[in-house]
Amino acid sequence: AAMTTHFGGVASSTLSRDRAVLTGIDDHGSWALVHATGALRANRDFVIKALAKDGNSLLYAADSLKLDKEVVLTAVGQNGHALRHASEHLRADREFALEAVKRHSNAMLFVAAELREDKDFVLEAVVAGCSLEYVWAPLRTWCIKRENLLETFRETADRGDVAGLSQAIKDAEAHGLPESDMAVARPALAKLVKYNRADSLWEVLRPGAGGSSLAPVVLVKGSWLVDLSGRGGRLPRRQDLPPEAVWDGEELQRDADEYNLEARARRPHKVVAVSHCWLRREHPDPHGEQLKLISDIIQRRLRSLGSGVDLALFLDYCSLFQEPRSSEEAAAFEESLKCVSAWYAHEKTEKWLLTRPPATCSLPGDLAAAEADRQDVPVAPYAARGWTHFERSIGELLACEGRTRSLLVDLGRTSEGEPLPEWAELQWRCSARQEPPRVPARLCEELATKKFAEPTDLATLHELYRVTFHEVAASTKFLVFCDLDWGDDEAPHLAAAVRHFRLLQGIELEGNHFGDASASELFDAFAGREHLRRVVLRANRLQDTAAEQICARLYECRSLEVLDLSFNLIGNRGAGCFISMFEKGQHPALKELHLNSNDVGTGMKERLREAATASRGARLELRL
Repeated sequence: AAMTTHFGGVASSTLSRDRAVLTGIDDHGSWALVHATGALRANRDFVIKALAKDGNSLLYAADSLKLDKEVVLTAVGQNGHALRHASEHLRADREFALEAVKRHSNAMLFVAAELREDKDFVLEAVVAGCSLEYVWAPLRTWCIKRENLLETFRETADRGDVAGLSQAIKDAEAHGLPESDMAVARPALAKLVKYNRADSLWEVLRPGAGGSSLAPVVLVKGSWLVDLSGRGGRLPRRQDLPPEAVWDGEELQRDADEYNLEARARRPHKVVAVSHCWLRREHPDPHGEQLKLISDIIQRRLRSLGSGVDLALFLDYCSLFQEPRSSEEAAAFEESLKCVSAWYAHEKTEKWLLTRPPATCSLPGDLAAAEADRQDVPVAPYAARGWTHFERSIGELLACEGRTRSLLVDLGRTSEGEPLPEWAELQWRCSARQEPPRVPARLCEELATKKFAEPTDLATLHELYRVTFHEVAASTKFLVFCDLDWGDDEAPHLAAAVRHFRLLQGIELEGNHFGDASASELFDAFAGREHLRRVVLRANRLQDTAAEQICARLYECRSLEVLDLSFNLIGNRGAGCFISMFEKGQHPALKELHLNSNDVGTGMKERLREAATASRGARLELRL
């Protein structure tokens, strides 16, 4: 009678007891299981079927099944609240409790109290998908702050905000976020600062970098090289460097960090990357000729830096392990190849290019394996070599701040046979004639025409350049290419490169020779830079056609706030283009327009001023 009454009139005589109970669960819920026999409530297969219909049926299952992980997870999968009916042992089992929460977020309400209040467990559960609404309130606040920090990581990394990302990482450390949460943020920050903060340079000077037991790279003391040259010596392999020749990376880092924080007069030690030709395969400088030049330059540079300052030089023969190499040295050498481009691309390093090697070179007796090796053989020019072309091209990516501060010094531009001037004059005279940044495809074409001692180096350098170019482009906000004599021939190459600099906020091209043909190329590239706020084309050769092309594309430069076209050759027709632009409102963000010292007539200047005022009022500073 009870079966008939409770199960909606289904006579027990027409159904087996187990099917009647399952039907009752369908119709009336989990309490129907109370009518099952003790044997049925202890029957694992039957209970699993019951739990698949209503997880809360676990309340009426035999106690032995409340210890069964599969049984309880079946119940939780149907209803997270069912976990409250599991044994205390299972609810306190960390691994099991996490699996239960993965099945149903609200199971978090019924895990053991010590787990609900365990930050590591809760974080693991949230990462696995647990909804915050079921998290213990104090930890819910912590988790919300965590999610906000993770969002800040994403936003600041996407817009290349180094300061913001650095602060977010510090906040995350203070908030107690695990390293797994910063697994993306830390590498993102490292990429953003790889070529403009010195920390990335010190990293590869440490043993253990990249998994190698030896430091991938060492830097040589400039003062030691001066002494070596004075003694008539020649460059040793890295393996043969005496300890006193090698910089301690920790010392260099401490010195740089102290200078950044303290108001001291002494400058930090300066890092220099030297690009030079190997005169012979057996030794890059058998007679010490290039070492003598390097020594002379070092002495002048040290005098310019003042007392107590030394140089830290990257010279491949001394800085990288040379053949023959042990297995450990070979591993360190492979690691060093991954970072070799950083020494030339980094904006904190000076690049010295020895572009005028001797025309011929012989080997001294102690290096000559045969009498024929003592004979002079022709030396391939600097410009004809693959490695030196690669090093120079890498160095040109971020090297220029104008001739007086150029970090790219072409020592081949010294007058042969004449005494070297002091550093300031030498830097001015030897400021390299540099090219616009090369996109990888262009460099690959150029490298294919160069000489390599090892043919496989072509593919190696192409890949190294591709990676470096895109890393530099992805992290650079400002480009300064002033007084380089660039004109219409260089504009297409510069424009092609600029398209890759997605975070670009400002570009300064003052003192070049860009004319009308350049304007279209450059502003086609600028139009796609959503963060670009400042363009300086002061003192070029832009005329009316350039002004027309600029005005036609300015509406696509939606973030551009400052446009400096002063000291060009723009006349009344060009001014008329700007008047039309103002009248049409095609200047969404412009705050400053510099047109002073062009060829605009007095009356046209007044019309231009009136149009700008009518359009932008006090929001625009117009310099005429």
